[in-house]
Amino acid sequence: MRKFLATILCIGTILGATLAPALAENFTYKLYDPKVNKNYSAQVITLSISDTTYTLGLFAGQNVCAIIPTTMNTNPNTGLVGGDCVGVAGTESGGKKFNWREYSPNTFYPEMQSIINERAQQGKSLAK
Repeated sequence: MRKFLATILCIGTILGATLAPALAENFTYKLYDPKVNKNYSAQVITLSISDTTYTLGLFAGQNVCAIIPTTMNTNPNTGLVGGDCVGVAGTESGGKKFNWREYSPNTFYPEMQSIINERAQQGKSLAK
């Protein structure tokens, strides 16, 4: 019985050690379109700039936008990170300006770091 439990524990440890670094965090965010006064639930995605660089964006159905890093801030009252993003050319939302924010505090930066780590293993870096 001890050998069986030790084997299960060993297999679990090996799987956990190999799979955990490859799995990025995955949260949802509020994407707001001020022109139509509508909210969407969005997920963070990466948008390739070149073979080795990417930027972060948000995806909600037909809306795809690139996050504008200079507009990101943390609301001192709620602790939620938010900012602006612009619709990606060639998509239905191309050129539109959106606002976004976290649904829950402390989700964006951990997810961003998780994506950075995952893409670094693939030889890619976040554009500055």
